[in-house]
Amino acid sequence: MVFAIFSVLELIYDKSLSGYFWHKINKRGWFLIIIAFVSVAFNFYKDIKSEFEQIKADEAKTKSDSLFRASQNELLQFQILSKELILKKVDSTYINSIKASNEALAKYNLEITDSLNSVINKLKLDATNPQLTIVPLTKGRHSPAWLDKNEEGNNLCIQFTSKGGTSYNISLKYYLVKQTNFEYSILNSGYLFMGESFIIENTETTPQVSIQKEFLEYDEIIVFLTGSFSKDPNGKNIVPFDYAFKFNFKENKWITHWDMRYEKFKERLNIK
Repeated sequence: MVFAIFSVLELIYDKSLSGYFWHKINKRGWFLIIIAFVSVAFNFYKDIKSEFEQIKADEAKTKSDSLFRASQNELLQFQILSKELILKKVDSTYINSIKASNEALAKYNLEITDSLNSVINKLKLDATNPQLTIVPLTKGRHSPAWLDKNEEGNNLCIQFTSKGGTSYNISLKYYLVKQTNFEYSILNSGYLFMGESFIIENTETTPQVSIQKEFLEYDEIIVFLTGSFSKDPNGKNIVPFDYAFKFNFKENKWITHWDMRYEKFKERLNIK
């Protein structure tokens, strides 16, 4: 605004008038200055309002995430308690069954000697067999990954699910890799899950990766996901996780799952 005023200074400033500098500004000049100040004040108000709205939105998102984590933790505790009650009930029922059977067979000098511990251990193993995976690509639904474009930026959304049980202690990193001939280069990397997340069976979770504007010109990028999860809440049974797919950022399109020897690929990228 200052530059605009100075560019028309000859039209709004009359040197022939007496007095101080502001006394020599004519009516058109004062009108222009007032309009300039009103415009600046209006834009400043819009910026302040937008900033407060963003703060409120961030607070609301933080509260929503906190409530979600709390509900997930409650569900996890309920699952653990239910599992313990089932095992305790099976334990008691099995013991009573063995006792009754032995009493019935005592007159024949026979006894059931099956191991209760082996049965309980087998039950635990079969009841907890999760498999963390990307949501499969199926007809009539969203692809497993897509680009979400909005005023705040561009985000790559990736859908995960867990099959056969709950996947605990999920810790995953992503790598955006550009392939040129037979050479690979990492464009960006970061965490999708920090090790505290878990996904219950047959539910979907969609973490997001912030995408820089210049990446939108690439028509083929390798998205490599690597890390681990556990089959139990205490993290004693760790399972490695590796997955890669190709994505067209230019057209916002899933290309294909990229199956390969992931250990060799990590060596080439110097990923440990």
